Amino acid sequence: PQQTPLTVKFMPPATWEKTYLYAWDGASLGAWPGMEWKTKDSEGWLYHVFSGDVKEVKIIFNNGNNGEQSNDIILDQDACYEWDGTQEKLSQNCSLSDIPFQVIASPEGKVYKTDELSVSLSTVGEKSAATIYYTLDGSDPKGSAKQIYSAPITITGTKTLKAYAVAAGEETEVITHTYTYEAPQGSPIVVKAK
Repeated sequence: PQQTPLTVKFMPPATWEKTYLYAWDGASLGAWPGMEWKTKDSEGWLYHVFSGDVKEVKIIFNNGNNGEQSNDIILDQDACYEWDGTQEKLSQNCSLSDIPFQVIASPEGKVYKTDELSVSLSTVGEKSAATIYYTLDGSDPKGSAKQIYSAPITITGTKTLKAYAVAAGEETEVITHTYTYEAPQGSPIVVKAK
């Protein structure tokens, strides 16, 4: 498997009104049918960059709960897929080098049950060193409450992370991830009456 963030691109058929990306065994993008996929490159390909700690993930492209879907795909290197009318196929018709400058969080927003969670931020698509700014209270990271990212962030409790980056005068879009703390459930205690 490759050592940089995994990128997948997909060109859905024109008949699909919506496209979803479902992922498991390496990353999660929510319950079935997964994340509604809206991020497109300049050529119209849908793309997703998995966070830096994802080295392999299983994915399915689909058009919703009752529609068409791809086979299970094991993604362990960057790849492009097209729909041939009945299933996905690897494609040589797209470029993997045109991913826009953006911030990615690792892990992406999720429910966690540990005392704390470590979140790393990085950038993809930049041509020079980037400075990443973030907040943990859901406020605009371009405002006065921003912090400069320099090391993994320790999350405790429920927090909304917002972040963006600047490099050579170019800014990324702001990303938002919510990390929800859920206390672990203990084993029930059974008391027998005498």
